[in-house]
Amino acid sequence: MAPWIAVALGAAAVVLAVVVVVLLRRNAALETTRRARDAPPELAGSLDLDDVMARILDAALGLDGVDAAGLDNVVRRGVPALDNAFRYREARRLADTDGLTGLRNRRFFHETLLREVTRAHRYGRSLALLVLDVDDFKAINERVGHLAGDTVLAETAVRLRGVLRASDIACRVGGDEFAILLPEAGAQQAAQLYERVEAAVSAAPIGTIGRLTLSGGVAQLAEREDAPAFFERADTALYRAKQGGKAQLAGLD
Repeated sequence: MAPWIAVALGAAAVVLAVVVVVLLRRNAALETTRRARDAPPELAGSLDLDDVMARILDAALGLDGVDAAGLDNVVRRGVPALDNAFRYREARRLADTDGLTGLRNRRFFHETLLREVTRAHRYGRSLALLVLDVDDFKAINERVGHLAGDTVLAETAVRLRGVLRASDIACRVGGDEFAILLPEAGAQQAAQLYERVEAAVSAAPIGTIGRLTLSGGVAQLAEREDAPAFFERADTALYRAKQGGKAQLAGLD
């Protein structure tokens, strides 16, 4: 390989690496800012591409054998492409997110449920599902109004997220109904998660609402069981928990 080709390839690799690192860092900074403001991400919060390109050029031009004009052309082509990729990922994340709670939405849940069920059957893995419902939520709405009821759901989601494993997938699947997929876990681990969630949600009052309780239904994926049947079994267990007195978990028997 000619020396100039080796230098060019090396420079291109360095440029790509710097582009990715800079964009990842700026994307993480934007996400941190959004969370601090407790506001949904907006696509309008774009990256300052001129600043990114200037940083890349400053870093790469210090390398031996790097041609400024050629490098500038590579950067101006590469950075917008990566920026578009980040924007697409953000748009997809927004489409999969419940606007009130920040959890994944019903559509995402059923797509992921199908994928995880297929994966569990294919590789012989365990999969558990926990379905939760806020007890007496209808009465809360009637007593304090739907706006305050929305606050209850949002705070419930915050407390729920605080006790999840990194691999757990939490979604809002109905008005006051939540579902959590637990890959590589069984019914007992789902039951333990229910105890943690219930303790977190009921630990302190939410405004003037008082302390909430949750009912739960759990299921562990059975052999040859499909996604709809799996969800229906957990949801039926939730119904039994509600009928049995609330603030309890059903489905382990």
